[in-house]
Amino acid sequence: MERVIEVAVWFISAALVFVSVPRSLYREAWISYLFMQALTWPMGLLAVQLGLLTYPSRFFAHALSTSLTYEFFALPCVSAIYNVRYPTSYPTIVKFAYTLSFVAVLTVGEVVLQKTTKLVAYIHWSWYVSFITISITLHLSYLFYKWFTKGSILDNKE
Repeated sequence: MERVIEVAVWFISAALVFVSVPRSLYREAWISYLFMQALTWPMGLLAVQLGLLTYPSRFFAHALSTSLTYEFFALPCVSAIYNVRYPTSYPTIVKFAYTLSFVAVLTVGEVVLQKTTKLVAYIHWSWYVSFITISITLHLSYLFYKWFTKGSILDNKE
């Protein structure tokens, strides 16, 4: 069952990027994706090495201690969508709700997987740690995205 879920996450993540990111913003989405990989990959490895959580069932278990699906693909895809669709011209409350919705969906999804599958197991971890770390990484990703794309086609978002 875990393999089916992981494969589904790969397909759903790719489909969401394809549907949610306008073609004119693919370059910006790619930058967001790569930056989030640069953040989550080492942080995920560190969390596993420190014994905070584990991924009992994962792709390439003999080579990787972290989840290739989550750290390397799904979260970076979500970051790309989050950044290119960020409501820059809306009031702060809308921006807050936008961020909260992304973080809540990711956290609830992780908790459900933790309770019902062997894809993730919390050792010295909790849902609120995931909530906080996802919030921080998404915000860092957005700050980098904003800095990197300053003066680009962002003013003409679709």
